[in-house]
Amino acid sequence: MVCSTGLSMEEIIVSKSIVSQLGMRWDDDLHDGVTHLLAVVVGSDKYKAAKAAKMKVVKLDWLKECSRAAKVVPADQYELGPLEGLCICTTEYKDEDAYRLLEDHLHPSETSFHGDDGIDDVGATCLKLNDQLQQCLTMLDGEPAGCFLDGCVFWLTGFPPEIMLKLKTLIRFGMGTRYDNYNTTVTHVIADYM
Repeated sequence: MVCSTGLSMEEIIVSKSIVSQLGMRWDDDLHDGVTHLLAVVVGSDKYKAAKAAKMKVVKLDWLKECSRAAKVVPADQYELGPLEGLCICTTEYKDEDAYRLLEDHLHPSETSFHGDDGIDDVGATCLKLNDQLQQCLTMLDGEPAGCFLDGCVFWLTGFPPEIMLKLKTLIRFGMGTRYDNYNTTVTHVIADYM
């Protein structure tokens, strides 16, 4: 039985058709009868539940290959990677610290990232970011709004109010979208060191 998360309506319709042609069943709800979860990005509630239940979480490529082969093929090489669909960006971190943050995301119980651990003074970094944002906004003052962030969906977290306001202004200027709460449509997470 196949279920999905994060697919567009068109992808769901096509996927349901392929699943039916292969003699498998589709269910919109995730339960213990589901064997494969089709997903395009990690992090949804269905994704987390499927991983906890040790279900196969696979890319759409698996279903395409099943359709091409006209049979259900092993899913191992089509499993969703631990960061699949995410856009990760780090600033003001040394490479080794950025890698440790990434490891903490991938294996939260195996690593920890607390305290300074060689990271530049957070207050100085925050002031530097504030200055850079102010310079950027000053340069854009009087310019027509652009579409350089069109299609980007942001979630901002951990910033002081004055920096948060400037980031929001910059995102609006670039025609980006911003949410106050994280959701599965977010394409970019911008976080201050907390």
